[in-house]
Amino acid sequence: MGLTRQYLQWEQAGVFNAICSSSGNVAVLGTHFEGGLVASPAAEHVIIWRLRDKSKHAVLEGEVGNYVTRICPSTDKKHLAVGAFKGSIFIYEYKTCEKVVTFNGHKSEVTVLNYNSSGTLLVSGSKHKNEVWDFVILRNESLLVTGSIDSELRAWEIQYLELDSFERRTSLDMVSLVKRGSVIRKGLKRVMSMDSINDCIFVCHGSDKFAEAFEVLSDEALAKRAKRQQKKKRHNSEDSTQPTESFANMVKTLPLLKTDSKVSSLMLQHYEKIPSVVCGLSNNAIQRLPLDLASSANSNEDSLILSLPGHRFDVRTVSISADNTLLASGSKEALKLWNSKSLTCIRTIATGYVISSLFVPGDRHMVVGLKEGSLLLIDIASGTILETVSAHLSEVWSLSPLPSQSGFLSGSSDKTVKEWLYDLVEDEHGQKRLSVSLSRTLELEEDILSIKVTVSGKYLAVALLDNTVKVFFLDTFKFFISMYGHKLPVSSLDISTDSQLMVTGSADRNIKLWGMDFGDCHKSMFAHDDAVTCVQFLPQTHLIFTAGKDGLIKQWDGDKFLLIQVLKLIGASTDEVDFAGRKSHETICFAEKLIEALEIHHTFTLTGEANATLVAMGDISSEEYVLNSLKRIKASEVERSLYILPFDLVIIFLNLLENFVAKNIEIELSMKCIMFLIRYALILSNQQLLSFI
Repeated sequence: MGLTRQYLQWEQAGVFNAICSSSGNVAVLGTHFEGGLVASPAAEHVIIWRLRDKSKHAVLEGEVGNYVTRICPSTDKKHLAVGAFKGSIFIYEYKTCEKVVTFNGHKSEVTVLNYNSSGTLLVSGSKHKNEVWDFVILRNESLLVTGSIDSELRAWEIQYLELDSFERRTSLDMVSLVKRGSVIRKGLKRVMSMDSINDCIFVCHGSDKFAEAFEVLSDEALAKRAKRQQKKKRHNSEDSTQPTESFANMVKTLPLLKTDSKVSSLMLQHYEKIPSVVCGLSNNAIQRLPLDLASSANSNEDSLILSLPGHRFDVRTVSISADNTLLASGSKEALKLWNSKSLTCIRTIATGYVISSLFVPGDRHMVVGLKEGSLLLIDIASGTILETVSAHLSEVWSLSPLPSQSGFLSGSSDKTVKEWLYDLVEDEHGQKRLSVSLSRTLELEEDILSIKVTVSGKYLAVALLDNTVKVFFLDTFKFFISMYGHKLPVSSLDISTDSQLMVTGSADRNIKLWGMDFGDCHKSMFAHDDAVTCVQFLPQTHLIFTAGKDGLIKQWDGDKFLLIQVLKLIGASTDEVDFAGRKSHETICFAEKLIEALEIHHTFTLTGEANATLVAMGDISSEEYVLNSLKRIKASEVERSLYILPFDLVIIFLNLLENFVAKNIEIELSMKCIMFLIRYALILSNQQLLSFI
């Protein structure tokens, strides 16, 4: 028996930069809490924020990889129910913030949670597709308002049937609904969620930068409005008929509630005796807007926004200080510094579009590269920009420190690599501060995507847009060797501490291991189901971490060419987490064959010209060719292959499947495909397919 090698297992230690994930909803935890507490989803955890001072009150920890999709506080103010992506429901206590109960009854993500009036019963619903996306009940449970895929909010009168005690126990039809009319909202897309307060005010939102509020008038207000309308009609004509009590006449449309970004969820609350709307925004922020019932327009001057503890846009670069106490992250709007232990944001520096960063030796300063081509020198203690250098003409994609700690190199898409040295200069107050000066420049023929200097200080590796990696001697910038083999550009590269191995990651989804002595390729491995975005050696080892757009981080053994561990990331709330993240090479091949067959069928249908492929297959029909391609897909790969189809081909494919069912051809397989596409292709909200449904 051969010797086995042991590896350290890596686990997720924490989540930061998360204020409000778009996967779930925000929930107000009652007004009796000091400062007004709001619970928001943060990946798999729930964070409770105190809005008054914009601080974090508590964190309810969930299961790794099982992100939060729904939050609902109990009506008795004792518990908080949290629904998750994998179908679990967790119950937490308010006071201790501890998990007390776990329910595992659903097979897919929980989308609806609600308590009864006493807080003793909890109703839950899991993922579904339905034309009614949300609803509220008003006027002492006598009026139901529903939101659908269009701009119309429909109202229904709830009529309770008079049944005896036996009929109540045995009958499911205890109520009936009578339509009372509708009101048109300003949003053009489907309703995403609704909420109500005071039994008369309700709000709703779509995927827009505003929420809409409505007030159902009381009986007294309705009577006054009816008298005014009757009086007006008597003056204008002799018609004195009673006005109809439709829903449009019962509702007063309140001013729009404009937000800083698209609304992903909302909830109504009373804050200082004023109705307010707490919105979870799609850009990782929470905003509270007061609702003025008397004014004709709502002002955002009194709104409160919680945004500093996280980025508004995608994080493009992350750096760690030498003493492991600080984390730096950069995005389109700012650079943020984090405490690596508490994961709290300690600095936010408005910089512009940051795409690369590094800590200066000593961890008191940072250098960041911007998309516009500038370099910024930042003082960490004060959070100020000491110097702005017009370094390049376009994006500074990569920064690499010199082993001597005397400076760094910058690589840009302006086809140059520049060496910069640290220096001390006097500022306007006569005090010395850190600065950088240009030492020399290496000009190349292609855009530069990534650079790396070996720890030994002997070589400089440069990844170019022409899919190659060129290695130069660092001291003279003379060319040493070129490495080629990737089909698409190399997005990231790294060199081991002993300067023996180099790993490259590319948009072709492969990683390659190269020897630094002769530039020979030791191994090429299919690493991710989407483009590889980052590769990194673990210091003093040949262990490699890779990251990809498929949302996975993988650990590899660079000596034995083995996959050691896969770490799944959180964040996406779509079905791509379930299907696209598990695509295999075989799945892609099946999907490509089916796409090819559908395109041949579509072309033949439009032109009627004979296709060479169909003739070579025995002059079969295009429908038969599509059916044969479908039957060749393994049963376990059918759904994953269908998920890759472009939407225009989904329409063509559904019409074909309908013909197959009508002709009793492969009914079981055809119906399986139809049901999957109806569920996952989002066709319920597409006008082209309403007739098919």
